[in-house]
Amino acid sequence: MIFDFSDIAMIDSSGIGLVLGRYNLLKSDKRTLLMTGLNHVTYRLFELTGLFKIIPYFKSWDDIKEEKL
Repeated sequence: MIFDFSDIAMIDSSGIGLVLGRYNLLKSDKRTLLMTGLNHVTYRLFELTGLFKIIPYFKSWDDIKEEKL
């Protein structure tokens, strides 16, 4: 599953909780969650929370397409 945050200006704790919840559901099914399209503010928030340690982030859809998953 790919979460595209291109149209998201900000995210709060509820949004982070939603992302983590989807990550856990997918992980239990042995599937993967990817993220793309974060602006500089939301990118920094995800970086501070440590989510990039468990959820891969790609700058663009082209980067995702190039990745061999």
